[in-house]
Amino acid sequence: IDALDYLVPGIDDKYIASTYLNLSLALRNQYAYDEALAYVKKGLQIASNPINKIKLLNSKAIIFSQKKEYDKSIQTYSQILKDSIVKKNKKEYARIKDNIAFTQWLSNKSLNVEKKLITALNLRKSLNDTSGLIASYSHLMKYFENVDKIKAINYAKLLYKLTIEQDNIEDRLEALSYLRK
Repeated sequence: IDALDYLVPGIDDKYIASTYLNLSLALRNQYAYDEALAYVKKGLQIASNPINKIKLLNSKAIIFSQKKEYDKSIQTYSQILKDSIVKKNKKEYARIKDNIAFTQWLSNKSLNVEKKLITALNLRKSLNDTSGLIASYSHLMKYFENVDKIKAINYAKLLYKLTIEQDNIEDRLEALSYLRK
């Protein structure tokens, strides 16, 4: 929050929007969803960079999902997918396709989204998108948990291996927690 005191609106808008995004992420991780949404809204009002807008909208959709407001989340992801920038940016496209498929499954656990999740995973592999692969492996691990234990364990192992390579403790704990079951 102190960073905002040093940034000048109109000149530092890109950095102000990024600061609002970071504040929303921090609050989201503290389960302060309404406050996180307020910072997303502020960021969207000032963001002029299309990628910043997409990241802010993605954060908004994740917050809705975490609040179990899946319809709002899916609607936000659908809005993002219409953006021509997303269609051209394969990394962002894969992120949104993975997130919308996972959210669709969260809203209806009998829904088969395997093909959508695998498509996003393969795109992320082709781009060497390590952070994206971590998210894909996590989503696939959760998706297969009650459908195919062997696949779930395999994705948990891939998640674990990648989080060791990336020194990503939070997601490594998620993989270990699953593998302990």
